[in-house]
Amino acid sequence: MSYKRSIAIGAAIGFAFAMLKKNSRQEFVKDSKEVIEQIKYTYNNPNRAINDLQNRLIKINGGTVKLIEQLEQVETYFKK
Repeated sequence: MSYKRSIAIGAAIGFAFAMLKKNSRQEFVKDSKEVIEQIKYTYNNPNRAINDLQNRLIKINGGTVKLIEQLEQVETYFKK
């Protein structure tokens, strides 16, 4: 048996045991419903999803630029 198959079987068994607990089942169902709603929203509003992604990337890029500037300042400080 390949290790990938063993991992899949182990994960399935672990999932099955986790579902024996009522709290785990309820949380799984709740989380699944939330994911489905998010997928539906994204499917029905693709422009909004793209816009949100662009805004997040702009924020990340801005943070990256600031970090690079700060690292350059630190480097300049230590070169003195």
